[in-house]
Amino acid sequence: MAQTYANNDNVLSKVKFGNTTYYIKDAAVRAILDTFGNATLENVATSIADGGTGLVTSDQVYDFVNRQIGAVGDILNLRSEADHTTVESPAAGDFVVEADGSEWLYDGTAWRVVGSENAYVLKTFEIAGLDMADNITKAELQ
Repeated sequence: MAQTYANNDNVLSKVKFGNTTYYIKDAAVRAILDTFGNATLENVATSIADGGTGLVTSDQVYDFVNRQIGAVGDILNLRSEADHTTVESPAAGDFVVEADGSEWLYDGTAWRVVGSENAYVLKTFEIAGLDMADNITKAELQ
């Protein structure tokens, strides 16, 4: 058994009432609990922190992720420039979306392209009357 359980000496695994024997699944439950590793020994965490060992709730994870997203927004300095090369004295975290849809991030030493708003096709877009809502069949092309 992987875990140490208090009062392990006096274990009741079955009891008989009249002619019927009832088996208590203590050993089976302990075997299942052992598959959880140390999780059965942990309390619910009060927060998510470096080195924390408590079990987190979905609310805590949701709040943590939202804080990280907010922190990224605080780091980025969104700029409305037509061209990233025209930004005077760029600082680390400057972020530019150019007129052509390209996205640029200044890392403190150089501008780096990180994506494009035009790298996808909207489902409402049409080519020769065929919408992009689903795969185009050979028959539709013909």
